[in-house]
Amino acid sequence: MPVSVEILTVEGVKSGTLEVSDRLLDERENQQAVRAALDCYMANQRQGDASTRTRGEVSGGGRKPWKQKGTGHARAGSTRSPLWRHGGASFGPKPRDYGYAVNSKVRRLAYRSALSGLRRAGRLIIVDQIKLPQAKTRSVVVLREKLGIGRGEKALILTELVDGELRRAAANLGPNSDNPTRVLPANNINIHDVLCCDYLVMTAAVLKSLEETWT
Repeated sequence: MPVSVEILTVEGVKSGTLEVSDRLLDERENQQAVRAALDCYMANQRQGDASTRTRGEVSGGGRKPWKQKGTGHARAGSTRSPLWRHGGASFGPKPRDYGYAVNSKVRRLAYRSALSGLRRAGRLIIVDQIKLPQAKTRSVVVLREKLGIGRGEKALILTELVDGELRRAAANLGPNSDNPTRVLPANNINIHDVLCCDYLVMTAAVLKSLEETWT
């Protein structure tokens, strides 16, 4: 059965309701899918550019440091052996790609599970539109207050398209600010930000587009 959600104005006043598929907002919690999607996202964020030099790449060590027998030393063929100071690394990291993909069904299930959890916790806020009177930080802070988002609580705002004005207004509200706010276009949403936010704010149009994408 469809799930009915309230639609608010930017003043925090109820302006109507919207019916959305229960597959999107009433999905059972699936920790396995969420974990798989999160691990995949975090792996894809790794740069993978760590690199060490092997004994063939470090400078020096061209000749045998002493003769094989008769010195009383252990035999050695190069001063750049991994056993020696300034020697090469035996099994050090080399540049590689850590990224991989999960099944699209699992990824969509993870998003639906996370979104449904926010709705059940009363932390999903749907607004008719997001429009600021001025592109200033104060306007975003006031918007948060009117939507019932408390001081120190992390808010993720999803927009239909890239909203440069809103992003500039929220640029000073980083994760360490008193009113942490992140603005993303809906097509750039990721499971990490959804799980880490305290409140998810989006327009009704964005919610309907997510319904088409994730169900």
